[in-house]
Amino acid sequence: MPNSAPWPKKGNKAFASHNDGAFFHLPSISRLFPGHAEAFKIAAEMVIDTCQEAGRHPYNDELFHPVAYLYRHCLELQMKSIIRVGVGMDFFKPDEVADALDGHNLARLWNRAKKLLLDRWPIADQAPLKAVEAIVNEFHQADPNGQV
Repeated sequence: MPNSAPWPKKGNKAFASHNDGAFFHLPSISRLFPGHAEAFKIAAEMVIDTCQEAGRHPYNDELFHPVAYLYRHCLELQMKSIIRVGVGMDFFKPDEVADALDGHNLARLWNRAKKLLLDRWPIADQAPLKAVEAIVNEFHQADPNGQV
């Protein structure tokens, strides 16, 4: 893999915006931006697609952790977004979900998000929730605190 990114120089910025729109428009990014979590999923899919297109798959093992992290972070942000909606609806008090929102514990986040989903849609089919819970638990078992 070629190293095309030069080392930073004094005065370089990690995040910059330009009038031509070539860089990120940082003021438009917020914690409730719906595409924020989806962006991590898209990034994971792009890495997988690039790997598959490479033919020989030379980086599969090296890219497992970054791809898993991107998917895990997508799950975390989606659940935090659901919980924040619950706070906005006065379903949750901010102090009762602060521990979940301030951390990276997927099981804790899922328990809060699921509580809201079950309350709002009590007669909904439980199969999708059980499928999501199985995936969340799998990620949580592999990385309980988001540090792997």
